[in-house]
This record gives sequence, structure tokens and C-alpha cells, in this order.
Amino acid sequence: MVISPIRWIDDPAAQWAGKRVLCRLDLDVAVAPKGRVVDAAGVLRVVPTLRFLLRQGARVIVVGHRGDPKAKVRGHLSLLPVAECLQERLRHEIVFVHDCVGGGVRCLVNDLRDGRLLMLENTRFYRGEYTQHSEFVSALAALADVYVNDALGCSHLAHASLSAVPRSMSRRLGGLGLRQDLQTLRRLRDDPPRPVVAILGDGGENPVDLLRAAAGILPIVDTLCVGGRLAWNGKAASSPRLWRRAKAAGVTVELPRDCLVATGNPCKTKDGSAPRVVSWGEMTDDAPLLDIGPMTRERFGEVIAQAGTVLLLGGVGAWRQPQCADGTRSVVNSLTQGSRSCIVLGAEAAAACRALGRNHASLHFVGGSLAPLLWLGREELPGLRVLTEQI
Repeated sequence: MVISPIRWIDDPAAQWAGKRVLCRLDLDVAVAPKGRVVDAAGVLRVVPTLRFLLRQGARVIVVGHRGDPKAKVRGHLSLLPVAECLQERLRHEIVFVHDCVGGGVRCLVNDLRDGRLLMLENTRFYRGEYTQHSEFVSALAALADVYVNDALGCSHLAHASLSAVPRSMSRRLGGLGLRQDLQTLRRLRDDPPRPVVAILGDGGENPVDLLRAAAGILPIVDTLCVGGRLAWNGKAASSPRLWRRAKAAGVTVELPRDCLVATGNPCKTKDGSAPRVVSWGEMTDDAPLLDIGPMTRERFGEVIAQAGTVLLLGGVGAWRQPQCADGTRSVVNSLTQGSRSCIVLGAEAAAACRALGRNHASLHFVGGSLAPLLWLGREELPGLRVLTEQI
């Protein structure tokens, strides 16, 4: 087996007309109870790749996931609302099928014409997606001639649709969104304007996993500003290993100096106390961090003002609650002042920037939070590794 650079879908040698293309996308977006996608930005990210393939006459079969249904069919995690949103944004008819494998799917694929698009149901409704079971892998791989990955945000997972399925196919390429994300991250990893400041908050992933991945970016950052659930988790666990490693690497760690806290949940419970500002040392287990306080907002702003590059992962508080949004709003607005390079990781941080910020044009948005952190730390991602393997 030969390892080579990733081939991209706009390679002049690639021929797409009449080819069946299994396109793995990151479709894990929030959906409201009434079935409408809450923030269409995540859906818009996949439009350039799909539009390119469709215009080239490819027969596109989209696969993806939402949430973690643990191999059970859960209606509230169906991809149907995403298909409806994507059809509107793409301005192209999408045929949706409530299945991933089986005779019905094969019939629809066989009837697919050039320049048409079929979307399959959530791959995580099937145990084979998690276990990479050979029958599930073979059934998915048999649907198409070519595999395309445009989903950096989930490429750290060794799931069937990201690793085993493309490995079963002779032609596998990267999408336009994936290439843009990697180009942005490569500039940060290899030659960033300094100093580099990473602001770590609630990126929507398990805080323990994010703290572990954050250790990998210590060689490229100068300062870590920590807020949100990551700061709270760090305090609860003391996070001695990461903070010691950061200091040993010459990285300055900025933890909150003061915090907005409340006993219970003041927004959802009758017995929740009113939010109040306390010092970092006064925080207790029964009053978790809701937002960074005014002294911390001022300090983070000072650090950002001196930065050449800023990496933002999540909000620094429960920013969707109006009384807890001041910290994240302050950080976002500091990012957009000046000419520094600003990279925003993941859907949670991107949503915060769009909801609370004023100037989005200066920000570079990258899909996913955990996967980009791991890539920046030079860890191998299964979904990318398979694209470089040539039989």
C-alpha cells in the first residue's frame, strides 16, 4: 500500500459524469422540536462540494449522521429535516430514503440519473456503523463507484462510513470543504502569526476529551485562555497534568479570575438562585460556572489584543442564556477588532460568533472541534488516513 497526498474532487483527471458517488458529509446540526434546522450554517458548508459534483453530472448519494442514537432508530435524530434544509439551500431536488442499506436503497440508487441526489438515513441507526461490520460496510460500498469525504468534523472516528467503507472502494477523494479546512489549519500549525492564543470553552464535545486533545496543541500556542465547561471541568479535576505540561512548554495559562455562578439553574428551575459574580477561588461544586466575570473579560480582551493568531473553541459561558452571554460576546467582539488571523472551530463557536458578533467576514470557520484539535496535534485521523492510501 502506498501513502500519497489526498486527491481532491476538482482534480482535472477526475471524471464524474455518470459516476455514482458516495459522499460522506458532516450533517450533525441542531434541529428544533418542530423539525426545522436551527442554524443552517452547518448545512451551507457542504453546498460547494455537492454543487460541484452535481454540475459535473455525478449521481450523488449522501451519507451522514445526527447525534448518537447508539444503533437504534430514533425519529428525532432522522436526517429528513437536514435533507429539507439542504434542498432549500442547494436549490436542487433531494430524494430522501428512510434507510441506509437494503433492496429499497439499491433500487433507488439504480434509478438515479446524472446530476441527481439521493440522501440516506442516519448511518448511526445501524450497529454496523459503530462496529464496521463487514455486511454493513459491503452494502454501503456497493452503492457507489467513488467515495468522497467532506467531513473533517467527524474524521477522527473509526466508523464504517468514514474508514472501512472507503477502504473497500478503489477511488476515494476529499471534498472542497475538507480541503479549505485543512488549508486553514495547516497555516496555523506550520507558520502562524505570533503570538498564538487559544481560547478554550464549551465546544460541544466531552470536556475531558477536549482537554486531552488540547494538550496536543501546546507546541503551537503561546497562551491558553480557558472558560466555560472546560474551565469548570478543569477546576473540578484540577487538571494538573495539562496545566503542568503547558507551563513546562512555556505556554501561559489564563484561567478565570472571576465567574458568574448560580445554585441550580436560574433559567429552568424555581429554586435556582440569581446569578452572582464570585472569585475563582470562591467557586463551589453546587454553583457551576455560567460565564466568566468582568475581570476575566477584561484580561481575555487584553490577551486577544496582543495576539497575531486566535483559535476559538466554543463559548466561555452558557451564552445561549441572555444573562450568561456577556463573556462570550466580549470575546467574539475582541476577535473581530484588528487584523489578526482568527480561526473558529466547530458549530458551537460558530453559532456564538454569528449570534453575538458584529463582523464575521474576518473569521475563518472550520468544521468540528475535537477532530481539528487532534489534527493540529499531529494525531492521525482515520477518515483522512484512508484518503491517502492507494491500493
